[in-house]
Amino acid sequence: GALGQPSGGAELPAPPSAAAAAAEAAGVAATAEQWVAQAARGPAEAATPRGLLSESGRRFLSFRALTKLLDQELVRPDCNDEVVTALLRKAVFNPEEWRGHLEGATAAGERPRQVVLAQRPDYTLLLSYWGQHAQETTTVAQRGADGRSWTLILEGELEERAFARRGGEDGVGGSAVNGRRNGQSPPRRLLRASSLKEESVSFIAGQEEVQLCCDSDAPCVSLHLYCPPQIE
Repeated sequence: GALGQPSGGAELPAPPSAAAAAAEAAGVAATAEQWVAQAARGPAEAATPRGLLSESGRRFLSFRALTKLLDQELVRPDCNDEVVTALLRKAVFNPEEWRGHLEGATAAGERPRQVVLAQRPDYTLLLSYWGQHAQETTTVAQRGADGRSWTLILEGELEERAFARRGGEDGVGGSAVNGRRNGQSPPRRLLRASSLKEESVSFIAGQEEVQLCCDSDAPCVSLHLYCPPQIE
């Protein structure tokens, strides 16, 4: 079972049938009361993300607790992307928390419904709800510098496609027919494509254009971390 099975007729995924089922799907044995107590403690017992990762098993976190951990790791001179990736894989989030955030979000045409959870000089943390065929393309790089992005699937699944950025060095090597003609930009070159399943974490670094799309009939909820920040 998943943390919350999507409901085909509902706008948001349906809540889990019981807190115990959610805990079992996350690989931990905890009641709803234990989740609240642990999330309230947040990272206090493990003062740093690296301290938290030294603990065994998964860890229930609120988005606020995650933000505090990211604030610590992403400002370090020796910031390690693998630590951030491991932190996202270790965390278990409460479906009721993300549903509460998404209820106040507005749709944007075919784009996903998004809520900014944290906006810092070093990063942006976003929560996204994807209806059927919703899609969005982002550029990881900002102002000519390489960027990094993480995507954690909380519920459902997304298709991820990475393209060479137009006009960048990655675009060199295509055939002449793909070159710039009559002032038109050359078509994007697909570098790779993958399916992101529930609880999977995707990490991308560089200057690629990344397209995410919900091709499934069921909706999807995802968490996104961008460094440098995507929203000014």
